[in-house]
Amino acid sequence: MEFKSISLASQVFEKLEENIITGVYPRGEILTEMKLVEQLGVSRTPIREALRRLEQEHLIRECGRGAVVLGITAQDVIDIMEVRQQLEGTATYYATKNATAEDLDKLRHITELQEFYYTRQNAEKLREMEDHLYARRAAYHSGHSYQYASQISALSPHFHFQWRPAEQGCGRTSENL
Repeated sequence: MEFKSISLASQVFEKLEENIITGVYPRGEILTEMKLVEQLGVSRTPIREALRRLEQEHLIRECGRGAVVLGITAQDVIDIMEVRQQLEGTATYYATKNATAEDLDKLRHITELQEFYYTRQNAEKLREMEDHLYARRAAYHSGHSYQYASQISALSPHFHFQWRPAEQGCGRTSENL
């Protein structure tokens, strides 16, 4: 595991969250502190903190002998998409009211990059451009407040798992857009 400047507990949380969302740890798997210590090569303290955060995100549930992976269900996907739709709709409304010419140029540039990466079926770059587009559009509302961007970004990890099929085979990218 490569370490960044964020806390070790946050790094462990991000890694475990990614592994749950992408199916490395499938629904129903039991995660124990010792198993995770061995897999990630870190002490139990950051593992415990990460597990607490994962439980707050409803991705795991303590079950006495460890934590059972809940993962993301089809209903979770529907709920996440509905929440994002509401947030993004409101953010877009304010963005159109308050965006400057420079803001619109930046959004156009991101859109052009999306089209470029789409034609090359580069799902990773498409995901990156999508994050930039949503964050910018959300941030341009009401005096460039970043509360909408923050909330939309918080949903992003849960949304990205849907892109995995596009990354695994050609011809599926358009189905996932």
